[in-house]
Amino acid sequence: MNNIEIFRKYTDTDTFNKLIPLNNINDLIVRFNNEYSSYCFYRNISGDVNITYKDFYCDILKMKSYIETLNIDKGCNVGVLYNNSYFEIVLILALLASSIIPVMIDPNIDINLLDNYKSQFDLVYLFNQEINFNIYPLSKLDNDINGNDVAIIFLTIGRDGITKGAMLSHEGILQGACNGCYGIKDVFYQTYYDIIPFYHVYGFIRSVLTPLFTAS
Repeated sequence: MNNIEIFRKYTDTDTFNKLIPLNNINDLIVRFNNEYSSYCFYRNISGDVNITYKDFYCDILKMKSYIETLNIDKGCNVGVLYNNSYFEIVLILALLASSIIPVMIDPNIDINLLDNYKSQFDLVYLFNQEINFNIYPLSKLDNDINGNDVAIIFLTIGRDGITKGAMLSHEGILQGACNGCYGIKDVFYQTYYDIIPFYHVYGFIRSVLTPLFTAS
């Protein structure tokens, strides 16, 4: 028995068999668009905004089209500074789908530290304002992303007090999304409340990717 099999007893067979890690972010995007496009992906607290997975899929492709106008090379690092929002989720997924690496930064950071981060992490662009991506056409997903490619960088402070970047691969973040499902009986079609900031590794993987993985 492998380590994952110990969680089989917590749910039914059909659910457990769906909990298979994916290779890269585009596999996840294709999956949720094909399998549960009509389900609700995002709803605000007041209930007046209700976005389906199909809407979300199209928004990612529109955002990807906008990003392409910026002529950022694949594999480059870009800074991302936002408070939790739907716009931020769309942007991050579009960056991942473009093979551009988001460096997740606390939006409340001291401006002097931000200048240091630009140099330390070779940031070629800084995303910190919302734009109207709906005016852009739908782009297409690439098929050349490798699971071992660096997907995203989260900042962390070591024991020496120096800020470092934790680089996670596409396979790594999607394994984390899958790991968030184990041990829960009814993990699909749930509602998640985004409390932890997305610039925190747990906030992004558990509050964004695990819901995407489970049609929640």
